[in-house]
Amino acid sequence: MRIARTMLLLLVACIAVGCSTNRPAYTPVQAGDDAVIYLYRTGNLAGAVTSLPLRVDGQLAGTLKNDMYTYAIVPPGEYLVSSETSSDISELRVTTERGTAYYVRADVIRGLLSGRPRLTLVVPSAGRIEVAGTSFAGTALAPTSPE
Repeated sequence: MRIARTMLLLLVACIAVGCSTNRPAYTPVQAGDDAVIYLYRTGNLAGAVTSLPLRVDGQLAGTLKNDMYTYAIVPPGEYLVSSETSSDISELRVTTERGTAYYVRADVIRGLLSGRPRLTLVVPSAGRIEVAGTSFAGTALAPTSPE
């Protein structure tokens, strides 16, 4: 029992150290006449070792680990946000308006053999708070045209 507890503590410590980052903290983006779709992951032990690729209309916006965010600056319109793992695909339609920020949280939920992505459109007041606790992934998606 003692060995199992020690192994578990070592695993948690390794994950915590491996997930630590020196990336820039959240800084709000000014989109002007366009809209901003923030794509982010909060810290969660479930799926901690899984990186999620996030796409907007098929274009890769970034690949996120825990406590990371990226964004896409898009003209007003309808967009398909998607993510996939080896076992599942999650898709979410987001209709954007000029000068507005949208927040899409990407979670990894337990699957039978591997984690499954789940995308959720979050209300702006909660999304701003959650994104503020993450770090920029280092990539973002430039303006695109709606579908």
